[in-house]
Amino acid sequence: MPCYAPNKHNYTKAEIAFIKSYYSKIPNTDILKQVNTMRLCPVNMSALRHQMRRMKLIKGVRLIHWTAEQTAFLVANYETVGNIEIAKKLNKMKLSARKFDKKHVEKKMNLLGIKRTDESLLFIKENHKKAGRYPGRVFAQPEGFVNIRIMNGIPHPHVKKGSFFIKKAREVYKDNIGVIPAGHMVHFKDLDTLNLSPSNLFVKKVGDLTFAEKTKMLQIGKANIERLNRPAVKEIEYVRPDIAKADQKIKVEINARLTLYVKPGTDINVLRAKYNRPLNQGITPLGVNFKS
Repeated sequence: MPCYAPNKHNYTKAEIAFIKSYYSKIPNTDILKQVNTMRLCPVNMSALRHQMRRMKLIKGVRLIHWTAEQTAFLVANYETVGNIEIAKKLNKMKLSARKFDKKHVEKKMNLLGIKRTDESLLFIKENHKKAGRYPGRVFAQPEGFVNIRIMNGIPHPHVKKGSFFIKKAREVYKDNIGVIPAGHMVHFKDLDTLNLSPSNLFVKKVGDLTFAEKTKMLQIGKANIERLNRPAVKEIEYVRPDIAKADQKIKVEINARLTLYVKPGTDINVLRAKYNRPLNQGITPLGVNFKS
């Protein structure tokens, strides 16, 4: 039977009982799937949440607003203390029942419109190093810093300008050739995105890349990524098997034609007796011993 009132969501007693029984045991996505199997007109997640609010079923912890003291503490310390440390100190202050984490601090900073500078980020990073904690990345690079980002399987060098990273190919084109027209992009004659020579750059309309050009760029990009990820080759010192360093073996002259390198403590008389045997000691040139 078709549904003639798609915007009206009436729940049966069985559906309400199921929601009430399982709202604290399984995720909302699983509750939604099960409820839709019991209905002719399926509902979406927003409608399910509205029904749970009408039933006064609240998942998780009730949100508590920031107090004036907590906000003042954040504003006074965000330039010198990291988000994790601020959250820990707010929890120790116990000004409210709320438990803070770094996401709460980050969201509050966005709402207040405050942002750390590169200098403050580096200062916080150095403090973390001294304290031996949080060895993670801090995205505070100096002006002109270049890194390579993989975009759709193709590496593109980016340079930091101001607070953003932009493609270095565009900067090279602007500095050496001229202005990039609207609706155009910087392209590469040899299809190698790492070749930023001004003679290799030209502008092309966005969306004019052919399938063959895209395929070739992917092939070159894959080779470039493998080359960039390849570990640096270390110089290897090759030593002849019979010759080692002086601190490992010693030089012994067995006779005028033979010199050996042996370990310290080796019986040299036994070596001389072994290699200085007479030629006619019961052995024929063919290596067959005479029987007595």
